[in-house]
Parts: sequence; structure tokens; C-alpha cells
Amino acid sequence: STASADIPHLKVLDEGVREWCARQVQPVFRIMGGPHPTYCPEVFDEFSLDAICQGDGDYALPEALRRWEAGESI
Repeated sequence: STASADIPHLKVLDEGVREWCARQVQPVFRIMGGPHPTYCPEVFDEFSLDAICQGDGDYALPEALRRWEAGESI
């Protein structure tokens, strides 16, 4: 869960995460949830994410991962 106050710290960490993802053989699904992506969906492009979870992700996240693994549209 990401809050707006976390974003400056996440920007610093994200560079290393992107580099790590680029070295992986299998693609890495990047999703962010919590208050910040719910109210500021532009974070999708800002962090080059595959998805954001707006609102409660207890059911949405497992379903998104199931679809991603099955090659279905998210």
C-alpha cells in the first residue's frame, strides 16, 4: 500500500528495481496499490507500472495476477 508521503522514497528505490527487472529472464509484473495510486493514477506512467490497484485490492490483486499468468487482459 502506497501513500503519497512514500513517493519521494519510492522514486529513489525504483531505479534499482527497474534495473533488477530488466535483468530477469521472465517479465516482472509491477503493480502499485494504496491511497496514492487511487487518487493520483498518473503514478502509472511516472513509475512505468504494468497496473495500479485503485481502491481495495484484497480481491483485485489476486485476480490481476491470475489473469497476467494466464496471458489474459488485465
